[in-house]
Amino acid sequence: MKSMSLEQLQRRFDRLQALQRRLANPPPTFFVAGGRRYDLPLRAGAAKQCADVPQRVLDYMGGFFDGDGCVNIDSSRYRLKITQAQSGSEVLLLFRNVFGGGIYAQGKTLGMHRAALQWSVGSNSARLAAGRLSQSTCCKYDQLLLAESALPDRSRLTILRALAPSRAVCPSWSYLAGFFDAEGHIRLRYPSSIALQIGQKFPHVLHAIQDFLWCAEIRSSMYTSSSSHLLVVNRTEECKHVLRRLLVAGLRVKRDTARISLELTPSNFHHVRSELEKRVGLQSRYKRLTAAGAERAHVIRTLQAKTREGTATSNIALHRHINPQLMSLQATHRLRCAEERYLLLRADIRSKLRHEAWIRNLPQMVAQRNTAVLAESPCPVHESHLTAKKEQPRFQPH
Repeated sequence: MKSMSLEQLQRRFDRLQALQRRLANPPPTFFVAGGRRYDLPLRAGAAKQCADVPQRVLDYMGGFFDGDGCVNIDSSRYRLKITQAQSGSEVLLLFRNVFGGGIYAQGKTLGMHRAALQWSVGSNSARLAAGRLSQSTCCKYDQLLLAESALPDRSRLTILRALAPSRAVCPSWSYLAGFFDAEGHIRLRYPSSIALQIGQKFPHVLHAIQDFLWCAEIRSSMYTSSSSHLLVVNRTEECKHVLRRLLVAGLRVKRDTARISLELTPSNFHHVRSELEKRVGLQSRYKRLTAAGAERAHVIRTLQAKTREGTATSNIALHRHINPQLMSLQATHRLRCAEERYLLLRADIRSKLRHEAWIRNLPQMVAQRNTAVLAESPCPVHESHLTAKKEQPRFQPH
C-alpha cells in the first residue's frame, strides 16, 4: 500500500465504512447449542416449562435477565425477551427449556450487525416465568412483578424502565456469573494485565456486586460518566480469582474467553489476545489495537510515566529529553493505527463479499469508486456483488 497521510487514511476509512453499512447477509436458518443443531424458527409450541430447577441455575438466569432481558407488552399481553448473538445460543436454549417460549432469528443483517437470536415467551407462560425470575433478579425485579400481574399496564412499565430498581442485591456467585455473561467485559493490557468491567445505567446493582466482592476480599473501583456507571476489578491476580469462581458458578457465554484469559502470561500475550478477539463481538473491532499497536502503546505509557516523574521532581533536563520523543511516537502511533484499521476494514469487506454477502441498493457511481479502493491489492471484487439483490425473508416471533 502506498504511503498516505492521516487525513487520507481517514477519508478512505469513512468511504469503506459507508460501503460496509450496505453489506447484506442472509438470515441464519439454524443454530448450534451443546453440540446439537436446531432449525430456526424454534417455535414455542413444543416447549414446556420445567418445574424442578436448582436455585443456582435460577440465580444464574436471574443475573442474565437483569443484564440482557427485556419485559415488553405485545398485542395486549406481557412478553419476556432476550436477544443474543449466536454465541449466546446455549443460554437462550436454557431459558426455553426452563420457561418455554421460542427462539427466532432477529435483528438487522446489514454491515457490522450480525444476525442475532431472540428467546421470546408470552401469555401465561410469560407470567409464570416472570414470577420465578423475580425471585432472583435485581434490575428487572419491579418490571417482572408487573409482568406477573394479569392486566398489562404499558404506562407503568414505561415508568419502571426509567426508574432505578427498588432493590439491589447480588445473592450468589451464580447470579454474578449470569450478570457477567450478559454485561461483563474482559480487558487485556500489554504485557500481562487483566481487568474485569461491568457497566450499567444505574449504579445500585454495581454497588451490590462491589459489596459482594468485598466480602470475598476482592477490591474493585467505581467510575461514573454522564450516562452510565462502571465497576472495574484492576488487579490481575484478583481478576483471575474472580474468573475461576465464575467458571465454577456456571459461566456460559464467556466460558471460553475466561478460560483463555486465565492462561495469560508475559510470554503469550499476543496469542491469548488473538484467541479472545475470535470470540468477542464486533462493536470495537476497529478501535482495538493490533499486536504492534499494543507494544507501541506500552512504550508511550512508559515514556508518559517518566515525563510525569520528571515534572514531579522538577527535572527539566529529563522532561526536555523525553517530551519530543514522546510526541514523535504518539504521531507515529496515530498514523500506524489508522493504517491498520483501514487495512482490517478492507479485508473484512472483501472477505464478506467472497462469501454470502452482497451490497444492497448501491448506486453505480459509488460502486465503481469503492471497488477501486477495494482493488488496490489482489483479491478482486466480483461485479455480481455490486448489484442490489432481493431482500431475504426474516423470521419473526409469532
